[in-house]
Amino acid sequence: MDKERSIVWLLLKRNIGFWICLGIVLFVALLAIVGPLFAKYGPQESVTIVRIVNASDANKVAEELRERYNLAPADISISMYSITKRASSPEELNTLAEECKSQGLQVRIYTQPLPRVECYDPSKMMVVAYIRSKPPSLDFPFGVDKQGIDVFSSTVYGLRVSLSVGVIAAIVATIVGTILGLLAGYMGGWVDAVIDAITNILIAIPTVFLMLMIGLFYVVGGAAVGREVQNIVFLGLTVGLLSWQWVSRAVRAQVSALKASDFVSVSMLSGNSTVKIIFKDILPNIASYIFLVFVIQLANALGTVVTLEFLGIKAADWSLFARINQYLMLGEHWTGNWWTLFIPGAIIVAMIAALYLMVLSLEEVFNPRLRKA
Repeated sequence: MDKERSIVWLLLKRNIGFWICLGIVLFVALLAIVGPLFAKYGPQESVTIVRIVNASDANKVAEELRERYNLAPADISISMYSITKRASSPEELNTLAEECKSQGLQVRIYTQPLPRVECYDPSKMMVVAYIRSKPPSLDFPFGVDKQGIDVFSSTVYGLRVSLSVGVIAAIVATIVGTILGLLAGYMGGWVDAVIDAITNILIAIPTVFLMLMIGLFYVVGGAAVGREVQNIVFLGLTVGLLSWQWVSRAVRAQVSALKASDFVSVSMLSGNSTVKIIFKDILPNIASYIFLVFVIQLANALGTVVTLEFLGIKAADWSLFARINQYLMLGEHWTGNWWTLFIPGAIIVAMIAALYLMVLSLEEVFNPRLRKA
């Protein structure tokens, strides 16, 4: 066993393709996990730059912002700086107004829709720059779309949602498929027949259609944090519970072959229980194969998730391919904003492709028949 592990590790170290693919997978995963911490804006927040300056410097600052970000005159607004103070009663309105007047500020009192006092400072101006349709730069690594949304922020938040659904789906499909495959392969008989019948039904039914129907009736909203988490878990479970059939069939084939092995026969003659034989004798011998199956399931799940998002079944409004679908409907590709579609799409495609290539590399390592001399 130790010799086999040494051979596996030696082959892994020499497999450059595996390490490149692993690096891509880890990079995308870290982008989803850590990226939101570095995002300057929310997933649906427009990019605006606000400067509070002296009235005499307002035009100068506006011109500097216009030149720095190459803005049109309509993308810059200059207004008097104001402070809003809310009141709970008419008496408090007068008190707040007097406080502002005592500070030399101009006052406007509003009673509708909410009682409030607007205090204006004539010596201060507020310069607001609205950033739209900007290519990748140091300030905006992934660019800005024509709605003024930072593509980096929307990508990392959307990627986190999509990857969360995919990981849950892959874990569920692998666990369910492995358990059913172990039972079918070892028990045989009517247990194998029932599991095989269920597997054939799921293979015959277009599962994406079922996911669409279930999602249309359930996944609504998604803007609130609580609803987002609920939708992530629900979609992950739905995709996983409808995607285990190939795992079950593959594990069953492995277990059926191991069942005839000498060490399994010895374990049976020793009086060990079925559960002990399955989980102590058989499962450890197919652990590497199950890991390969999990990686494949993760890649398949991500492909299914982005397909559902593109069709409108999304855990949140800022899911990765839900945003790409929105960009397509808004005609971002016709306006020359290539970065809004290419960068998020390239990230998820690189992730899925790297997972599939990792499986090929690992299969060469774990399968003695495929090992290169």
